Amino acid sequence: MRSNSAPSPFGPQWPRTDILRPSAGKSTASRRRRRCVRPNWTIIAGSYPSPAPPRRYADPMDAKLAYWTAATLNMAVLLIFAASGIRRVRDREVARHRSRMLTSVALVLGFVISYVLKLVALGREDLSIWSDAAIWTLRFHELCIFTMLVSGGLALRRGLALARTRALSENEDAPEPLPGALKGHGKAGRVAVFAASLGFVSACGVLSSMYGRALG
Repeated sequence: MRSNSAPSPFGPQWPRTDILRPSAGKSTASRRRRRCVRPNWTIIAGSYPSPAPPRRYADPMDAKLAYWTAATLNMAVLLIFAASGIRRVRDREVARHRSRMLTSVALVLGFVISYVLKLVALGREDLSIWSDAAIWTLRFHELCIFTMLVSGGLALRRGLALARTRALSENEDAPEPLPGALKGHGKAGRVAVFAASLGFVSACGVLSSMYGRALG
């Protein structure tokens, strides 16, 4: 079968292999260029940092932070009821005074019970990573809470004793209150409220330092 193309005057034409396959010189030069041009993987990897792992809110530190946030809010509500109770007794509203103060006592007892459960479930805080200022603020807060518990317990005891006397009871058979019982009750209650106020301020300082470490 004859080809339709005219024969070349220069003889038979063979396919050019120099186009399909580079010469030895070109191959050597290209290999040298490939060896010289190397991607800087370090720069590329550094320009695309790996994303941070997602925050795990079930972490013990997060649980402790949530607990102390709730405890600080509980103390704020406690102070509101205590301040309202003091105002009620100054207005001679003894029944409302007693109701406000018993609510404050219930909030204190709720905190104590929750703190015991927190120690069992989450343990204590790691004070080795706390600053000296944060530790001293914590110690002052603990002193305020201790004073509040002691003086508040004394005020509660004297208040319950006064409730059975003619100072608060309308029963004609009720005994007369002991001399100075009302003043002693009021003094212990004022000390408890003052200690609770300082405890709330120091609790805010401790809580802010805990948030600083958690977010930093």
